[in-house]
Amino acid sequence: MDLLILPSHFDVSPHVVLEATGCDTPIAISPNVGFVDDFKKYGAKDWIIDFNNTAIAIRKIMAIANKPMPEKIKKILIAKHDSTKIFTSYMKLFKKIIKK
Repeated sequence: MDLLILPSHFDVSPHVVLEATGCDTPIAISPNVGFVDDFKKYGAKDWIIDFNNTAIAIRKIMAIANKPMPEKIKKILIAKHDSTKIFTSYMKLFKKIIKK
């Protein structure tokens, strides 16, 4: 895969992002998903694309198509979304839901 595109109006699964990051595949995300703050903070603003305007989205995808993502964002994504941390947070959420 050359580029993972997540044109979501909602949050995305960290597993998809981590898989792409682990395979060194650049990731383009929508401006309203959970990772957007990390992308802005760690030098990956070019990979945030508003997919509501197709012509602009295509131009932006073409601009990043052969660019590697900044190393800092890749390290941050992997560190923040360690599978042990994610599983623990999911279990806490499930326990809250079950109690109701």
